Amino acid sequence: MDPKQKLTPKQEMLMAFGKYGSLGFQVAVSTVLGGFLGRFLDEKLDTEPWFLVGGILLFFMAGLWPAYRMLMQDTKNSEFQRLQTSSSSHHSSRRSDSDRGEPNP
Repeated sequence: MDPKQKLTPKQEMLMAFGKYGSLGFQVAVSTVLGGFLGRFLDEKLDTEPWFLVGGILLFFMAGLWPAYRMLMQDTKNSEFQRLQTSSSSHHSSRRSDSDRGEPNP
């Protein structure tokens, strides 16, 4: 899809759903992976449940990190776009006093 092409609201919603839905999947998979790895280490080292709990917490936070980065980037981009839009509309709608027929002091 051409990045300059205007998306319909439905297309924007579907793209956002895919983007953020994959983040949820990533957090879930990393948490489960941390649980399996922690359980494996607990069985090998006879330290139950410490590696299980630590693995789940560590991998959960590791799964959240990309989500956090993406949300912060999207927030920065939307703020930039909002500022660009308000700045361009402010300058285009602003007219000088002479355009309005008012005398300059």
